[in-house]
Amino acid sequence: MHAIDIFPTLTKIAGIDKSQYAAIDGISLLPVLADGMALDRDRMFCHFPRSQTLAGTVGGSFIREGDYKLIRLWYGGEEGKHAYELYDLSNDIGEQTNLVQSLPDKVDAMSQALDQWHPQ
Repeated sequence: MHAIDIFPTLTKIAGIDKSQYAAIDGISLLPVLADGMALDRDRMFCHFPRSQTLAGTVGGSFIREGDYKLIRLWYGGEEGKHAYELYDLSNDIGEQTNLVQSLPDKVDAMSQALDQWHPQ
């Protein structure tokens, strides 16, 4: 479940046709709440822009896929490149051990999925 699912859930409860609104990424949670069904979602994306007027802040995006979470900090790395962090949340819920160096194929695959969702 994610906050992005609140609007589609409320429109479903109220009987409002959400097709009149712009494309919405979320899904209605009504089947989950009413019938206890499992969510059919294999990935979750998030984008968090930052104000350029605040010194030291950097925007970014993340993808959660299974137990893994890849964070892309927009131009937060050296020489104007993106910085990445990869965590295995099943073993590291506090996001303390960055796995970018040890799982480069996972980083590449998740980064490509992030690019498809949020083109640069």
